[in-house]
Amino acid sequence: MRPIKFRAWDVCGKKMLPVTKINWLSHAVWTDPQSCHGDIPMCLGCCILMQYTGLKDKNGKEIYEGDIVNITIRENIGTFNVPDDIIANGGYTGRDDVFEGEVIFQDFGFGVNDKENGVIFLQPMEDTFFEVIGNIYENPELLNTKEK
Repeated sequence: MRPIKFRAWDVCGKKMLPVTKINWLSHAVWTDPQSCHGDIPMCLGCCILMQYTGLKDKNGKEIYEGDIVNITIRENIGTFNVPDDIIANGGYTGRDDVFEGEVIFQDFGFGVNDKENGVIFLQPMEDTFFEVIGNIYENPELLNTKEK
């Protein structure tokens, strides 16, 4: 079971902050005491909450809603009638399918909204690699400059 964790985008301060506590009844969010808010709660209206997906990227970075990620899916063709140099490399053909987009929560699961392919659900699988390259608040330009 994955840990339930959040982070918050401080709308006024334009900073991403780790969330330590949420009080849904009083609409209050506490962030890391070392942040600009100290131990003073922010109101839910002053921040945007993003939930942890339970996954980490290939560099060990936690993946949250609002992150911009690259997904690389490597095609593994097995070892039947394949040259020795490819077999030594695990059967990898050199062909990658690469997708990029914003992490969202949709239809009871987390996915990446790729502009060209729609939502690709985040699932840890062999030969599938995730990499966080930014987020929609600090790096919105990454969604507009997708190159193929």
